[in-house]
Amino acid sequence: MAREHPIQNRIVRILLSMAGVLAILVTLFAFAEMPESNPRAGDSSAQPTPGGVIVAGDAIRKTSGESTSLHSQTSHRTQSIDAPVSSPLPLFLSPVNYAGAAHARAVAVADLNHDGHADVVVANVNGLGVLLGNTGGTLQAGVAYDSGGSLAYDVKVADLNQDGKPDIVVANECAHDDCRYTTVGVLFGKGDGTFQSVVTYDPGGGFADSIAVADVNGDGKLDLVVSNCNLTSNNTECSSALRGTVGVLLGNGDGTFQSAVTYDSGG
Repeated sequence: MAREHPIQNRIVRILLSMAGVLAILVTLFAFAEMPESNPRAGDSSAQPTPGGVIVAGDAIRKTSGESTSLHSQTSHRTQSIDAPVSSPLPLFLSPVNYAGAAHARAVAVADLNHDGHADVVVANVNGLGVLLGNTGGTLQAGVAYDSGGSLAYDVKVADLNQDGKPDIVVANECAHDDCRYTTVGVLFGKGDGTFQSVVTYDPGGGFADSIAVADVNGDGKLDLVVSNCNLTSNNTECSSALRGTVGVLLGNGDGTFQSAVTYDSGG
C-alpha cells in the first residue's frame, strides 16, 4: 500500500491555488485592456438630442435638429449631455464711460500717486486729463492740465527726473492756437497724483503725433524720440512731397532735455 506524503500534497495544493489566482488576474487584465464597444443601436443613452452633445467612443458629436457632425476627439466614455452648449463668458464687462474733453487721442496707465491703484492719463484736443483710480477699477473725475499746446496726440508716463515720482510727457500737434509750430510738453509729478506746470520743447518738426521714452545713448538718462512731419511752405499742413522726420531730445537726467536732433524717418 502506497504511503502518503503530506508535505508533497500540501505543496501541490498551494501551487494549484496560485495557478488559479494567476488565471483570475490574467482575465481581469485582459478585460481592462479591451476598448469599449460602440453604443448599440436603440440605446437611448447614446441617442443625439437636439442642441446637445454626444460623447461616444473617441468622438464628440454636436447635434442640431436632425444633422449630426463630427466635432472633436476628446473622450473614451459614452455619455449623453442634454443641456445646450453655452457660449464662453465675455472677456470684458460692459464699458463705463467717464466725462472728459472731446477727441481723446491716447491714454497712458500708471500708478501716479503710489496707492496701488491704476490711474489714467488722457491726451485730448484741449490738453491732458488725469483720472485717479479707485479700488475695484473705477476712476475719479478727471482733472485737466495744460499740455503745452493743443491737439495733444500721444502721452507717456515715466520718471524723467529720477525722483521716484511718475512724470508725464506729451506730444502736441500744435502750439497754443498756432499749428505752424508744434510742441512737446513735460509735466513733473508731485507723487500724489498731481503735476507741476508744463515745460515745453521743440520736437524738431511739425505736427508731432507720437512720442517714445527710452535711454537711447546708454548713459542712464531717459531721452525722448518724437515723430514729426515736414510742413508745407506756409507751415499749415504736412507736405506729401517731403518725408517725415524723427526728433531725438537727449535727456540731462534731471527731467530737462537738449535741443532736438532730427533724422529722416525713411518714409
